[in-house]
Amino acid sequence: MEVKNIDNPYPVFKKPQQIQETQKALELIKTMNGFSDKIMQHPDKIEQIELVLEELDRMLVGLQNLQQLKQLWIAGNQIEDIRINLDKLQNLNDLNISGNKICSFKEALNLNRLPNLKQLSFYDPHFGENPICNLCNYQTYVLYHLRNITKLDTLFISEEAKSFAEATFMKKKMYYNMRIKTMQRSFSTLGKLIRKAMKIKLDSYNEDIANIQLKLWQLQSQFNNLKEDIEIQKYQTMKTEKLEEIGNLEQIYEEMKRKLYENSSLCIHKLITELETGGNIRLEEGKSNEKWYISCEDLIKSRFNADDMIGYGIQDLQIKRVVRIHNRFLRNKFEEKMESLVDISNSNYKKNLEYLFYGIDPNAPQEIYHVIEEGFRPFSECKQLGLCGYTPLVNNILGADSARLMSFLKKSATNLQKQAFMKKKFKHNFNVFPPGLLLICKVLMIKSVQDTKQPFFDHDQAPSDIFKNYPIDNTLVQEENAVFRTKENDNKHKLWFVIDNNLVLPEYLVEYNYILKTENQNKIADFGPNNLGVLDNPDDEFISPKNFHVYKNELNNIYNALCEEINNYQFENIEDLKHPNLEIKAQDLDRADISLIKIPLLNYFKFCLSRSFLYELNPNILTEANEISLNEEKQQMK
Repeated sequence: MEVKNIDNPYPVFKKPQQIQETQKALELIKTMNGFSDKIMQHPDKIEQIELVLEELDRMLVGLQNLQQLKQLWIAGNQIEDIRINLDKLQNLNDLNISGNKICSFKEALNLNRLPNLKQLSFYDPHFGENPICNLCNYQTYVLYHLRNITKLDTLFISEEAKSFAEATFMKKKMYYNMRIKTMQRSFSTLGKLIRKAMKIKLDSYNEDIANIQLKLWQLQSQFNNLKEDIEIQKYQTMKTEKLEEIGNLEQIYEEMKRKLYENSSLCIHKLITELETGGNIRLEEGKSNEKWYISCEDLIKSRFNADDMIGYGIQDLQIKRVVRIHNRFLRNKFEEKMESLVDISNSNYKKNLEYLFYGIDPNAPQEIYHVIEEGFRPFSECKQLGLCGYTPLVNNILGADSARLMSFLKKSATNLQKQAFMKKKFKHNFNVFPPGLLLICKVLMIKSVQDTKQPFFDHDQAPSDIFKNYPIDNTLVQEENAVFRTKENDNKHKLWFVIDNNLVLPEYLVEYNYILKTENQNKIADFGPNNLGVLDNPDDEFISPKNFHVYKNELNNIYNALCEEINNYQFENIEDLKHPNLEIKAQDLDRADISLIKIPLLNYFKFCLSRSFLYELNPNILTEANEISLNEEKQQMK
């Protein structure tokens, strides 16, 4: 540690406690660096410090009490995060943080809380650069968010450069704001549309109940034998079932609202992330005719074995979507690590590259989204959160998704509402699994060794549970290693624990549906954890993974026809006539990048427009009921 200058001392701190805290911080730094005791005599007068210490990011907290500091050089260390460690250095004017491992724009944004910062160096010719310097729009982003900077990376910044950066960023901001508003408008219209569809279905149920009630009045007025008593009980049961269906409809509507909100949040978050990272994190929705989409589809299907999934009643899978992950932060880390381990000028290094799967851990289902943006967590953070300490990867669909399926089945076993519904509607019970989600990751496999203490793994257990209950052999924990276990009686199925998470790069996000063995998959729609829907017309069917190939090219036409039918529906209730026409076609969903919700909406509209008026099934109900009413009126007149 070098103290460059202690001129122009500031007034000493008034509070003795603050002086003691500062002295403790300096004592800690002193112990690890070794420097003269002179500095301890005036801790409040320090203006310039240069620290050279590996893994200095652990020590940045100790600098917070040096509030008069003007110049800080912490170049050439192993700093990865700034966070809030420099927030109290309000007088800091010159910060040299070059030659470290800062790779995210979020860290640059943390410096926005230093009002007097004029000179900033993420790069200089002596210590080199940070990975952040290689990101797209680096200078534009830094100059826009740190308005007071006059010197960046040893170069003076002109007012023209600042104005250009501001104009460029504002254009990008306007573009993303426009897309976000388009999405919000589309989701708002969809919210009104699903409410109108629910009202149509409710109208159908109320009409059915009214017809049943008329029939009950008829039977009760003519009740004189056991046969009619049985008929009354039958219609009372029908009425009870209709009331239950109304309750189910309300729950389905609430679930659809929740799905719309979740999809809206995800789509908007994706755009905000793209803006805030300067385009360095971007998710590209794939089209089924693109080469990389087809390659991912082929890879997934080649690693799906129907015999493995027969116990779940699964016959095949259907790819729902493939998203290419553009994350320059993670890619730079991966490529830097790869260059340090292999000779990339020799094409033989590609033999060490593998494509493996990272599935959903039921103990942390949202972790997969964190991986897309931030990468895999370090060991210490995983241990703190109860996750698998090392990156768990598999080479087949069974290993990637079996734990999620088992967790779903356990929850379904306790869901009495769903079980009762299935028993009532179908002779043979079956499970409708929610869509699966996995990451296709590129892995640099330098050295793959088998865990001799625990050679096998149970694919039905979550990776976090496997790691907790059956930890890997510590003697195998080396930076370049990937420790693997196999499925018992099948050596082809493997689970790897990659020790260094920088050797893993998530490249694709794949969402898929399972095709079930049962023929009734087309007859039922899963609208949420507790709610299933069936169509009243036995000849009609939902769009499901089983029949998707039949309707694939007609989805837009079917969706538009259903929307038109909803808009043209005439309500008898005056209050319900207030619903305006809600124009949002399938093409509008595609343009707004929210086509992912199209099939769930289509099935929901099918469900709501499916009508089974009892007077259509039994036309005599209304005729006989009207005769009863006329007879009652005649008797009253007499």
